[in-house]
Amino acid sequence: MEDKEVKEIYDETEKRRVIILRRETGTFYYEEEYFSEYPLEMCWIPKGRQLVGFYNTQEKAESEARANIEWLKNP
Repeated sequence: MEDKEVKEIYDETEKRRVIILRRETGTFYYEEEYFSEYPLEMCWIPKGRQLVGFYNTQEKAESEARANIEWLKNP
């Protein structure tokens, strides 16, 4: 089974986003991505390998993302 995306949060330009995902185990995590406009890509690309942790609730995963990702701190 694949992890399921449960929420997307975009910056004001819609070129960066955070996705909250639910694992098969019922825990949640988040990933930060940016949109590449390079002609051969034109897709969402993960911003590095930065798995922060797994959380018991979707709300906790979002709260941690807002605390750790600079552009989410000041919406």
